[in-house]
Amino acid sequence: MLHDKTLTTIEEQVKRLFRQNLESDRFAVEMTLRHNGKNVTPQLQESLDRIALLQAGTDVLYNLLSENEKIVIRYHYIQGLDWDCVNGEFEKRWGSGALKSKRSMINYQNKAFRKMAQYIQNNKNTYDFSWLERL
Repeated sequence: MLHDKTLTTIEEQVKRLFRQNLESDRFAVEMTLRHNGKNVTPQLQESLDRIALLQAGTDVLYNLLSENEKIVIRYHYIQGLDWDCVNGEFEKRWGSGALKSKRSMINYQNKAFRKMAQYIQNNKNTYDFSWLERL
């Protein structure tokens, strides 16, 4: 149960959440619906519900982050871009004065996951985060 999880364990669950390829899952469901004439089977409905739940969870946690943390999570952790490319995103948004060191970007990433895990830990009695355990 989530109540007994350490902050580090929750961080690992959040990382698994952000590694989910929801876009591909959503596309696979759409292709299946097109193929079977829009017939939503119980298994397909379960997939749709899972995708919706994970997307909502991702959105909630992502909204906790600063812009710098969002950039690092989106471009490095989710999309897998190297640090130089991520730095290019900082430069695109705010100019060459906004370039970050690799160490700073790693700190943003670590801080982002810690912030999301702390939110979950602090709100586990208010909101149901048990779905994280099923990733």
